[in-house]
Amino acid sequence: MNNMELFHYHFWTTEIEKTESFYSSHGFEVVGRFALENYRIKRYDPPLMWDDFRHKGLTFRMIEMSLGQVRVTFGTGRINTFGYFGYRVNNEEHASVLQRAKEHGWGVNKKERRTFLQPSTGPKIQLDWAKELPIGGKEELQSVVITSPEPYDSDDWLTVLGAEAVVPSWEEKRAFELEKVVIQGAENTETVQDPNGVYLEFRT
Repeated sequence: MNNMELFHYHFWTTEIEKTESFYSSHGFEVVGRFALENYRIKRYDPPLMWDDFRHKGLTFRMIEMSLGQVRVTFGTGRINTFGYFGYRVNNEEHASVLQRAKEHGWGVNKKERRTFLQPSTGPKIQLDWAKELPIGGKEELQSVVITSPEPYDSDDWLTVLGAEAVVPSWEEKRAFELEKVVIQGAENTETVQDPNGVYLEFRT
């Protein structure tokens, strides 16, 4: 496995509790729950359960869940919409990707712990430091499918991210959406749909 890997996807949802319940029922574990409370972020991590705080009517900025090497994050939104993909990178890869991104006119927003890239076409990308994500397990993201009215420039992504990077497949559809994720190394083979319309194909 390459140090740089597609491992993460993020979206906004109107079904925050249902989404957590769905992913929990398919083997994902809650890493953290981050709620906006009195203008500050407060964590409601396990062992707390929804029965402990549902009555507060919290707005969750993000809930983070993991299965093996796969991370999914989602936050409370007014509509269900896809946000971005996340890649794990080491120091050398981070520097090289940033240089190529700037050369290709991509937007770059570098922060202390992560960097966001806005490609010329397609969804936003988050780069996470591999050393800060000591996640393990055999499950991993093998492929992802996005939809939109027009194709995005996958060759541009491969040039910036590197020829070995896993980039999204594309299907034509009226709306821009995350259509499907394929998870390799699962215990069982099945295809299910989450409360936001994303298909998860589990492969052994």
